[in-house]
Amino acid sequence: AEQLDKAQMVRFSKRTGTFGTTDLGRVASHFYISRDTIELFNAKLTPNMSETKIIGTVGQAHEFEQMRVREEEQAELAQMEEDYQ
Repeated sequence: AEQLDKAQMVRFSKRTGTFGTTDLGRVASHFYISRDTIELFNAKLTPNMSETKIIGTVGQAHEFEQMRVREEEQAELAQMEEDYQ
């Protein structure tokens, strides 16, 4: 509960043991977004980020770790990586 509170997904009172969900927690739960990803977004996303930086941050999400890249996409992805770094 303390970790979820720190990630702003719930509001937790250690003293009373009570907690309640936040809008962010409900959205994360609905779309199966992990606490690790929410913590990443909380730390890195800012109001005036460029689209490139937003996409780069979203691409670091825990949920994309198991995503496979097709062989025919390798060259295009390598070019994109070179262009945007």
